[in-house]
Amino acid sequence: MPSEAVFPSQFRKDMGKLQQAYLERLKGHLTDFRRLRELAAQKMIPRRDLQHVYRLSHQLAGSGATFGFPEISASARDLHTALKEYLDAPEDGAPSNAPILDRLQAFERAALDAIGRRPQEASDQLVLPAGKSLQLDKGANDVYIVAAERDGAAARKLAEGLNQFGYGSFLVNDLEAFAHAYKQQYLKAVIIYSALAEADLKHVQAVIRTNPQIPVIIVSPHGDFEARLEAVRLGAQGYFTGAPETLSFVEKIEAMSAKYAASPDYRVLIIDDDEMLAQFYSHSLERAGMKTAVINNPKDALNVILENDVDLVLMDYQMPGCDGRELAAVIRQHDKYLRLPIVFISSQDDVEKLLINSGLGIDDFLVKPFSPPQLISVVQNRAQRAAELSALMVRDSFTGLLNHARFNELLGQEVMRTKRTSAPAAYAIIDIDHFKDINDTYGHQAGDAVLKNLTRMLQQHLRRTDVIGRCGGEEFGVLLPGCTLAQAQQIVENLRKKVTEAFFDVPGHKLRVTFSAGVAGIDGRKAADAVIKRADEALYRAKETGRNQVLAAEEQL
Repeated sequence: MPSEAVFPSQFRKDMGKLQQAYLERLKGHLTDFRRLRELAAQKMIPRRDLQHVYRLSHQLAGSGATFGFPEISASARDLHTALKEYLDAPEDGAPSNAPILDRLQAFERAALDAIGRRPQEASDQLVLPAGKSLQLDKGANDVYIVAAERDGAAARKLAEGLNQFGYGSFLVNDLEAFAHAYKQQYLKAVIIYSALAEADLKHVQAVIRTNPQIPVIIVSPHGDFEARLEAVRLGAQGYFTGAPETLSFVEKIEAMSAKYAASPDYRVLIIDDDEMLAQFYSHSLERAGMKTAVINNPKDALNVILENDVDLVLMDYQMPGCDGRELAAVIRQHDKYLRLPIVFISSQDDVEKLLINSGLGIDDFLVKPFSPPQLISVVQNRAQRAAELSALMVRDSFTGLLNHARFNELLGQEVMRTKRTSAPAAYAIIDIDHFKDINDTYGHQAGDAVLKNLTRMLQQHLRRTDVIGRCGGEEFGVLLPGCTLAQAQQIVENLRKKVTEAFFDVPGHKLRVTFSAGVAGIDGRKAADAVIKRADEALYRAKETGRNQVLAAEEQL
């Protein structure tokens, strides 16, 4: 399966319109270049005209190739260099204006040639970076388990365990037949039991090559370095030895499949005084699944960041009135944005300055001209890294769920949102029944396993829009946006039934676990503390009246 996904035709149309607008603007700029050429021919070059064309040539050197006109970038760069030498020379030793005249003429020829022909179709070459296909189905939840008869019992046990976590598990007992029959399809993972003997290697490799975006996990009796290295060379993304618990597979599958999902909708603020370039960046990033906002005046940036959730700032380094380094310093004055990634767009001339100033709030930079795939890759990688670092700070280290502080913060935001929009929402508090008895009877290691198993069941069986947090030792909070109280109670009740039917694998035992829950509606009229109090009261009633049930908060008159 190809690792690149070509952008759809609508994107080409949008880029075609931007290219045409770029050519129209280039026609207007030619008047300024011709005026300077005429003055240079008369050996009269007013410094004001010189500086104006100097700024234009700098801008065009970076933007030409971006819009599919590499010859514009090349000739503008040559002109910019000549103008810089002239401007930097002392007044009593001004160099000859002949190089300026020659390069102005060369630029005019390049501009007229570009205007008179169809531009190079940069959009025809636009692809997403490898491994970031927009076509991957995020809803796929099927897992194939390939195991010969000798591993049949372990494979069947694993299939049963995965089914409890909401996967569709399919057993196959012939690796060679599976390798020949396996087609490109949307799966969550393929798990192969194999000792990686010579007879298996080509079949494992065939499976991996058929669809390299589907995680392949190998379960082998060999834990030595050579066996692990062989698995890496084949392209396997996971490797287990012995008889790992189902939860280990679930965690590995989710971690691996997340790498190949379509890009998260990162929110990117684009700051560039060149409106056309800013729109180009915006179109490219939005076609990759991100959300963008564009401003052209750097003085508006701080207000936009303060009033909106922004995952990354993409800004031009050279802007009138306030350059990128200064703007980054203003943003970093706010402690809240010390970790907000900032990526600069610069010309080749600015690279040394950027490297010197990299300690002043610069996370990365792109040197113009660059292609949309380069832009997308840098923005995605930087935003993802920042999100991962942020997650370490707001997530419970044991379960990976949101920690209590962050969950309560989001609950407060949901209360404000419902007040503003009148949209329904609900909050549920879930508490494991007799958790102390589990610890006392089977040990704390068993208790930890129960917590992790329930965490994964919450993640698998609740909706993707629901927000889950760990609110105490064995207590979990759930935000259910868009739900009435009755709908939320039914969702949590369905989850309760799933948990009650499941066996939890803990060291040396298979346990049945139940939970009790209280649910309260969020309507914007009650503060977050009041919502929590009402859900806690419902949970208390559930515990007092028999446990293993979900009760809604009582209506208040």
